[in-house]
Amino acid sequence: MKTWVLFIFSCTFFLVGSNQFSWGQTSQHIPWVDSTLSHMTLDQKIGQLFMIAAYSNQSEIYEADIEKQIRKYQVGGLIFFQGDPARQLQLTNRYQKASACPLMIGLDAEHGVGWRLKTAMEFPKMGIIGAIREDSLVFALGATIARHCHELGVHVNFAPVVDINSNRRNPIIGIRSFGEDPEEVAQKAILYLKGSQSQGILPVAKHFPGHGDTETDSHKTLPSIQHNRNRLDSVELYPYRALIAAGVPAIMTSHLNVPALDSSGIPASLSPKIINGLLKQELQFQGLCFTDAMNMKGVTQTSSPGSAEVAALLAGNDILLFPENLEKGIQAIKKAIADSLIPIEVIHEKCRKILTAKYTYVLPNIYPSEKPGLWSRINTPQDIALKQKLYKEALTLIKNRDSLLPLKSLDTLRIASVNFGGKEVNNFQTMLSRYTAISHFTTDKNLSGEEIKELLKKLRPYNCIILYNSAANNSSGKQFGYSTSLASLIQQLQGKRIIVCHPAIPYGAANYLSLPIDALLISYENQLFPQQYAAQAIFGGIGIHGQVPVTITSRYPAGTGIITSKSRLGYDTPEMCGLTSEKLTPIDSLCKTAITKKATPGCQVLVAKNGTILYNKAFGFHTKRKKQTQSTIYMILLPLPKLQPLSRLS
Repeated sequence: MKTWVLFIFSCTFFLVGSNQFSWGQTSQHIPWVDSTLSHMTLDQKIGQLFMIAAYSNQSEIYEADIEKQIRKYQVGGLIFFQGDPARQLQLTNRYQKASACPLMIGLDAEHGVGWRLKTAMEFPKMGIIGAIREDSLVFALGATIARHCHELGVHVNFAPVVDINSNRRNPIIGIRSFGEDPEEVAQKAILYLKGSQSQGILPVAKHFPGHGDTETDSHKTLPSIQHNRNRLDSVELYPYRALIAAGVPAIMTSHLNVPALDSSGIPASLSPKIINGLLKQELQFQGLCFTDAMNMKGVTQTSSPGSAEVAALLAGNDILLFPENLEKGIQAIKKAIADSLIPIEVIHEKCRKILTAKYTYVLPNIYPSEKPGLWSRINTPQDIALKQKLYKEALTLIKNRDSLLPLKSLDTLRIASVNFGGKEVNNFQTMLSRYTAISHFTTDKNLSGEEIKELLKKLRPYNCIILYNSAANNSSGKQFGYSTSLASLIQQLQGKRIIVCHPAIPYGAANYLSLPIDALLISYENQLFPQQYAAQAIFGGIGIHGQVPVTITSRYPAGTGIITSKSRLGYDTPEMCGLTSEKLTPIDSLCKTAITKKATPGCQVLVAKNGTILYNKAFGFHTKRKKQTQSTIYMILLPLPKLQPLSRLS
């Protein structure tokens, strides 16, 4: 086995490095594929058709059972779910050693491996990426996530999502989609998949033929898409045509009822008309077809374990993901072969196709390195800088009466900020205070009439109110966090300049557009980076460049976004300015040495580049008496807010 693996490495580096993989190679003679296939039994070939679920946060008993299934059924791969990066890496090596044929390792890493694995990095969701105008960032995102996958020994990223977000009541897609414009979705999906492939990771476009316009979750039931063929062609299927033309190597089929494509009522994932007919023959897709998880109610409520797997293969799928009952699935396939329902040649060719994919994407990275420093390798300062840039470029201004933002003539403004629905002053409010004197308030999301009156009394001295809606969320079932209390408060603040920051999917902003607000800024997520950048944008520390990826109202369609320019100093990490944090760390020791040797009682050091402050620290005391007063410069110049605990990156 060891000699075999060494030979594989020697013959695969050229192919992966050249990034010229084509599914036409399945008809060519690749020595390793031909040799491996010729020595496989029927049971081994059937096993290759399955990817079973694995978790890295379970007991040793669970892990031993997974290893047992790998040995017994000789499955083709694993899809990991919740757990820990280091533990998953260790288990990957353990499971690979237990497998006679290298396992294909998959992960749902749509917006980063951190979506599934704690402590790993998460990037902004695709609905936020859809707001970004700078396409190069989407390629960088796909490449960075792929690099993180490679570090963990993951070969398949079940992304990008190419569903069209055309239904605001969709409970499962929503913020996971790039947006509602098919061309924009296709363009960004292509950039993402190209970024993935640049790092040797297999991307999987999903969920064919399109899960965007549903109001139910296929994990819980079988959703139905009732559009006619013309609409499906122009919207749902549009990204797939573009992706296939761009060479997408894999597609996931979904559990959806689409009568216009198949009137039988069966899920698309089990439909020969949709998979073999539409996807493979009409759209001429030659790549790998993965089913969505076979344990989802969208398929199990209409098909029993075993029969569903047989139907999925007959429909044209190649890999069966997360079967509800692996043993029953295998036995049903063997019986279908014996009964001549599934020709043995079909199993043979699907297995060849899978092995060809493994030759390109799996063999170069069978055993991921377990050397120390995994956390730092998947949380580099450059990775953090990319994450910051994505949030920064996504900020979207959709209303700006009289060009209020960025705020000007600060001497004429008496500003108060309100964290509505927040229990404490947040990072958004802290960053606001970097620019001028501001009074901060926090409130519950459900205010009584008396509580609103009390708050209005406190806000009376101020002529500019900045409202941060911490109650906002992405759930249509929860009205996107709409609060009658907030609406009432805004109404009664009429006459003041009112700025609202909405940190969630844009749909929720519709609730406030009819109210007397002057500016509405969408920051998409209620997290550290978008909070800090939104605050800077209000004062002109950064420009605003984003565009909403979905229609809010007819007056504010997809693509709406007012662009503003940088007009004041901003705040950021060195990596965002083309420097490294490590190069600035000697400043600390230099200042401390000067104080220790009594060259100075203290000092304030500020470093700025291109209008951005990237280092600002105070050391020591104002005088040799080691006393500080309210007039002390080191008290006035507050330290730069921590954008990231960079000490953890060492």
